[in-house]
Amino acid sequence: MSFVDYLGSIERDPLARFAIFSDNKTIVSVSAFLGLPLLPFHLHEILLAFLFYALIYYSFGPIAKRKSKWYGKLTKDLKSACATHAVSEANAITLLILNFPLFFSKSINTLTSSTPYGLFVDSFCVGYFLFDFYITSIHIKSIGAVFMFHAVTALFVYIQGYRPFLLNYCPQFSYFEVSTLFVNVYWFGIHIPGLLTDKQQTINGTLLIVAFLFCRIIPGPINGYKLFKEALFTELDNVPYWIVLGVFACYTLLTSLNFLWFYKMIQAAFKVLAGGGSVTDANTNVYPELAEEEPVDMAAEKASMSKRHVAKKRV
Repeated sequence: MSFVDYLGSIERDPLARFAIFSDNKTIVSVSAFLGLPLLPFHLHEILLAFLFYALIYYSFGPIAKRKSKWYGKLTKDLKSACATHAVSEANAITLLILNFPLFFSKSINTLTSSTPYGLFVDSFCVGYFLFDFYITSIHIKSIGAVFMFHAVTALFVYIQGYRPFLLNYCPQFSYFEVSTLFVNVYWFGIHIPGLLTDKQQTINGTLLIVAFLFCRIIPGPINGYKLFKEALFTELDNVPYWIVLGVFACYTLLTSLNFLWFYKMIQAAFKVLAGGGSVTDANTNVYPELAEEEPVDMAAEKASMSKRHVAKKRV
């Protein structure tokens, strides 16, 4: 058996033995009423994913405070944003790794097909966007309603996997996360000057634009067309038509957001190329929700530390 065939044969849920909610009559009844009969078998994985991302979020601050000089000078909103982007980076890496075998799966090949492993991966997607909704809702003033809307729509799409529905598109959707790897690095580079040089930031920004183009902008409409076409000519006995229309509407809106963000990236890139400012200055428009936050001046911090050291020696 080749390595590709091995990946395609992975169907077992590694955490199936811990499905503690599968025999709960209330949860089973509610899940059946919602049309999500497979949810009780994977609810523990959703909670595990939620707790995994919560652990990263709430431990980021104490670790960064102890290991860095810049973290203590950030505002409350910017500290929260740092932790949010750290969680986003961890999620992108996790989903890309977990989804990789699904690209070669021969069992998940229709809109209503599923495997225990496919639902295991879907549970991590649901757990992340559930946590994302939680964070964006409590920090909506600083993060913005658009990002909470993004979390809600993505959550609605991924939770349909428990019907089952859409699992064959889970790998394609996870492919979007390739660009997220560069987005988060770019964000930290913008808000923490000195973390990346202008050259490093420019290289990362270029990779971000390329990844965004080939992982979101080009495949986005193509996957949307394939999804709509497949749904139109497939008998979906377990999926109400309003769900199909809702999924397609959410996907269209999410794709539109990708085009909006890509436009802002290109606009910022042209501003830099035209000599209108530095990489950092140009890209505050890409993240307007934190444009007024003061980044940490690492050079000033180092100078201040040097002066204190000299004064201490004189004493």
